[in-house]
Amino acid sequence: MYTVSQESQYLLVQGIPAIKLKTEVLDLFSSYGEVCEYRVLEDYPAEEFTEVVLIKFARIQSAR
Repeated sequence: MYTVSQESQYLLVQGIPAIKLKTEVLDLFSSYGEVCEYRVLEDYPAEEFTEVVLIKFARIQSAR
């Protein structure tokens, strides 16, 4: 179960090319704040050859 404050720590990023860009994506979003979690959502609907990533930041302000 998520609370309102937990949900705002999360960022859902769609349309990332499915070519193993984990390092590049983490580097990009780490510039906004500390990333606690990074997950590729396999079951989330996405366009062909793209993936959807769930990123959790340590601070709510980083996800804004």
